[in-house]
Amino acid sequence: MSKPRPSRAVGVRLLHVVDAYLRKKQRGKGDMSKLIYEALTRMDLSSVPLITIHGKRQPTVAKVTQIVMPNEIRQQIEHWAENRLCSMNEMLNSALVASLPNARRDRDRKPVALAHPTVADKMTAAQRELFFAQLLSLTGSDATPSLRSREGSYYEYDSEAGGTVEITRDGRRFLVEFAGGGELVRVREVVKSPFLEVSQATRPRAVAASGRRTTQLSTAAEDFAKMSAIQLKKRDDSPPDGPVRPILLLLVGASGSGRTTFYETHLKTVFPKILKASTSPLEQAETDLERKRLLKAGGSFVCQDVTFDLRILRKAKSAGYEVKAVFVGTEDPTLNLGRIMIRVNNGGPFAPISRIPQDYTDGLKQLSEMKKLADDLILFDNTPHARGVRLIAHFRDRELVKLARVIPKWAQKEFGKEFAKWLTASS
Repeated sequence: MSKPRPSRAVGVRLLHVVDAYLRKKQRGKGDMSKLIYEALTRMDLSSVPLITIHGKRQPTVAKVTQIVMPNEIRQQIEHWAENRLCSMNEMLNSALVASLPNARRDRDRKPVALAHPTVADKMTAAQRELFFAQLLSLTGSDATPSLRSREGSYYEYDSEAGGTVEITRDGRRFLVEFAGGGELVRVREVVKSPFLEVSQATRPRAVAASGRRTTQLSTAAEDFAKMSAIQLKKRDDSPPDGPVRPILLLLVGASGSGRTTFYETHLKTVFPKILKASTSPLEQAETDLERKRLLKAGGSFVCQDVTFDLRILRKAKSAGYEVKAVFVGTEDPTLNLGRIMIRVNNGGPFAPISRIPQDYTDGLKQLSEMKKLADDLILFDNTPHARGVRLIAHFRDRELVKLARVIPKWAQKEFGKEFAKWLTASS
């Protein structure tokens, strides 16, 4: 007779669809703890699609459900929740949703019909506004492919360690530094951060002396997915009547920031034409000719580069274009280096690694000027591993109109005083 597995009672909040399914199944097949255990043992927690509860809120049952969970399963949930930057409750619900019968799961994941039925140049002003409103609602809660080396390791930013860490297949964390010559070296091992309890129903919130919630310029990793953008200023942004202008969208960020993934995921359908800057003189000459042709024809397109090209911006403005500048940033250029190294080692496209730290710095320095020159400046953060981009700020006509409550350090450095003033007014 096998020994019973060491277990402990924990309290969890289940999604309504999961709770209803398990309770219905429970009537004929035993207790809920056993059903949850069986479902979790069938799932690969490293790859199940994440169901965000604290960001784009999914309804959970109001009452905490007490279950008995083997310690080994609890430890696995703890491990993968930390690695994937989500709460243990989100990790548990994600695995349970993935274990539902296919018909039910497919119905619950039915994709939302796109509100942008055509390319930018064939859209009405109202359709464009709706498309960009969707873009400005990104909260870093969309699961994206996990970029890992062949050995199973990956890189992420650790705010407590103050730098980029390499996370190995077995969960060990090593602070790394760029040593030159396309190599990252391990500096020291980082002790794992405390885990969130599954039974934790709510997370603590900062409270001011008056009892009101205060807004902080925080960079805690667990805050990245749970805080959505807020909007303070009410503006008359109704779409203009009459013909719409062509759009030049400048997509900028140092190599490894996730620009290409952002384009493929969020922009390609509406902006099928993209021009990428190249280090090859021949390829760049061809790109320049194509850009001149597009500007003359008046077609909307995307220019992707590591820094903003102000000459292109001014030419587009002179040609009657609406210019939208989109910047994708991360907390540490070493994180970009790690991502590029994994991508190249896995057979992906190469990027000049030695240029990344300088491109990272130069791109940030341009943001203040881009706020003045572009019709829109939109800042996204892509620091967390495999969570997608999160909106940080939106400037329109030099005016800050939308801002996240949790702001990464790279954005604070450039607009800290302006953000603090804006957030104070909103608290």
